[in-house]
Amino acid sequence: MAHFSTRSPIQRPTSWLLVLALALAPALVPFGPLVTSAEASSGNCNQTLSNPSAALITRSGDDCIITFLSVGTTSWTVPAGVSAVRYLIVAGGGGGGSDNAGGGGGGGVLAGTGRPVTPNSTLDIVVGAGGAPSGNNNQNLQTNGGNSSFSGLTAIGGGQGGNGEPDARAATTGGSGGGGHGERFSSSSRSGAPSTDGAVGTVGPPRQGFDGGNGRPSSTTNGQGEGGGGGGAGGPGQDAASGSPGKGGDGVAAFFITGTPGLYGSGGGGGMHRSLNTPSTTKSGSGGTGSGGGEGGVLGNVDGGNGENGFGGGGGGSATTSHSGGAGGSGTVVLRYTIPQLATPSTPTATATAGTLKSI
Repeated sequence: MAHFSTRSPIQRPTSWLLVLALALAPALVPFGPLVTSAEASSGNCNQTLSNPSAALITRSGDDCIITFLSVGTTSWTVPAGVSAVRYLIVAGGGGGGSDNAGGGGGGGVLAGTGRPVTPNSTLDIVVGAGGAPSGNNNQNLQTNGGNSSFSGLTAIGGGQGGNGEPDARAATTGGSGGGGHGERFSSSSRSGAPSTDGAVGTVGPPRQGFDGGNGRPSSTTNGQGEGGGGGGAGGPGQDAASGSPGKGGDGVAAFFITGTPGLYGSGGGGGMHRSLNTPSTTKSGSGGTGSGGGEGGVLGNVDGGNGENGFGGGGGGSATTSHSGGAGGSGTVVLRYTIPQLATPSTPTATATAGTLKSI
C-alpha cells in the first residue's frame, strides 16, 4: 500500500508552512506528489491507496474529494474518523458500431450521499473501461463498456451501438442502451437482418440511463441509412430521421460531489451513409450534451468520435465499413467526505444510516 499526502510542486515545505498554505488555499486545491508521513498534518486529505497514481486528491472547503480514474481495481483505506461518504459511480461508455451505425450508450451513473463506510477498513474501487469500437470492415467488433463499482453498488457499462454489413449486429442493452443501426440490407439478406431498434437502458431502481435511438434504413437504396444515437444517463438517444442520424442522449451533472462542472454518461452520435447530393450528406449525429459522447461519422469523413475518458461517454457510430466506430470513454468513481476534525460534532446518539441512493 502506498501512502498519499501533499507537497508543493516547487519546493518541499516544512510542516507548519504546509498547514498555513492549506488554510489560505482556494476552494479547490489539487494535491501534489507523495511526501513522507512525517509531513502529514491532521485535517489534511491524506489517503492510503494500493496505487497512488490511480486517483486525484483535491480539497474543497472542509471536504476531501477522491477521484479514481485508473481503469481496474484500486484499494482504498478509509481514513480514521470517516463513517460516511458521498459517491459518484460512472461506468465505461459503449463502443460505436460501423456502417450506418448506432452510437454507443453512455455508461450507467449512480450518485448519492451518506453511504456508510468503516473507518480504517479497506475497500476495492473498480473503474470500468470504455467499450471497444467496431473496426473498419467490422474487424474487432464493438463491445459494451465495463462496469464500475464501490461498496456494493455497481454502475453498468453502456451498450454497444448497432452495426451494418458485413457483420451486422443489433445494439445491446447497458447502463444506457446503444443506438440502432440504419443499414438497408439487400433483399437476399433482409429477412435475417438484426433489428434497427435502439437498445434499452438500465431502469433500476434507481435509473442508471436511458434507451438508445432507433436507426432508419434508406427506403430506396441498399447499404444506406442513418444510425440512432446512443442513450445517455440524462436522456434517451435520438431516433434517426431521413438525412439526419440520431444525436446521443445527454449526460448528467454531479457538482455536489465532484465540485467541478461536467456531465457524465453522454451517448454517442449515430453515423450516416448517404450518397444523395444534398446538404444532409455532411451531417453526423452529435454526441450527447456533456463531456462524453463521441460524434458519429459521415460518408467521406473519418471514424466515429471517441467518448471522453473519465466521463463514461459512448463512442460515435461510423458511416461506412471503411471507417471505425468510436471507442467508449472510461468511467470514474468519485468519493467525498468532510474532514473529521472539521466536521460539526454530532450528538452521542447519532449513527450512520443506510444512506440515500439518488435517482438520476
